[in-house]
Amino acid sequence: MAKYTLSVYMDNCPGVLFKITNMLNRRGFNIESLAAGITDDPSKSRMTVIVSSDKFQVDQVVKQMNKIVHVLDITVLEREKMFQRELLLVKVGIKDFATRNEIIELAEVFRGRVVDVSNTSITIESTGDEEKNNALIQLLKPYGIETIARTGVIALERGKYNQN
Repeated sequence: MAKYTLSVYMDNCPGVLFKITNMLNRRGFNIESLAAGITDDPSKSRMTVIVSSDKFQVDQVVKQMNKIVHVLDITVLEREKMFQRELLLVKVGIKDFATRNEIIELAEVFRGRVVDVSNTSITIESTGDEEKNNALIQLLKPYGIETIARTGVIALERGKYNQN
């Protein structure tokens, strides 16, 4: 099974997100990531869904989604022709000043940003692809991760360009 990234452009109205996720659920898809939000037009939304499946099943799901009235367009994004990002917030316990500095330096290596510091913890924000955020988490584990929050992956097709 492969991972497929679906970009769904739809009307921003109640129930559309439910209809899409319910349809995926009925067909036995496990949604690995889901993110949705309004676009530059407040009457439209874009949803990015990542599922593991085979090509035939994904093609069938796309056909079914196209039958949902408020779905305007669906694109199966190819890995080489898209870019994707997710937001990670991770709170790490700190024991002393030296530990705090090590964690801050580690965050900077990953182009992360410290968004909160207290006497007992530090919270880092990191934006990037899943692999980058997973690597940061692995390096922070020895310090004692207290909490992790991640958004779903958002993705867009790369711009068109000439290949001369």
